[in-house]
Parts: sequence; C-alpha cells; structure tokens
Amino acid sequence: MRFHLDQVSYGTLINGLCKVGETRAALELLRRVDGKLVQPNVVMYNTIIDSMCKDKLVNDAFELYSEMVAKRISPNVVTYSALISGFCIVGKLKDAIDFFLIK
Repeated sequence: MRFHLDQVSYGTLINGLCKVGETRAALELLRRVDGKLVQPNVVMYNTIIDSMCKDKLVNDAFELYSEMVAKRISPNVVTYSALISGFCIVGKLKDAIDFFLIK
C-alpha cells in the first residue's frame, strides 16, 4: 500500500523529530517536502523555530523566521513567543524587547 502524506502527516513527523532532539533532521524534512510534496505551513515552521530556540540556536531560528516571511507564510503569536523566549534564553534581552516592540 502506498500512503500519501499531507500537511498534518508531515507536521506530525516534524514535531516528533523535534521532540526527540532531531531538530536538524526536522529542518531537512521541511526542506525536502517544501513545494514538492506539500506546502509547508506556519505550524511546521513554528515547531522547528521553537525547537531551535530551546536548543539555543536563536540565530538559526530567526533566519528560518525570515525565510518563512519571505515565502509569505504569516507568523503568529506562537512564532513571536518562541523567538522572544529564545532571545531571552541566550541572554539577548535587548533583542527580545526590540523584536517585541516591532511586532
């Protein structure tokens, strides 16, 4: 049998990879499916951004956020909360405040 995965299926896989500490693999999966198999959505991006922030990879998370915006995928409160929290985790309080004030 051939199963056809959709946004929910890929989102679940991305979430699972992030939860077991495989954030890079989740990002690679996002890149692999992007526009070819499914259209990534804000939930997929948020899952990876949040995981990157928790792993203290805030610069990478911010780059992914910028990519998401460039692709016209609208960030939401989850996106902003994850990034602001990430800035705080790595001691970039000024960046967190600036990001909060801009958004």
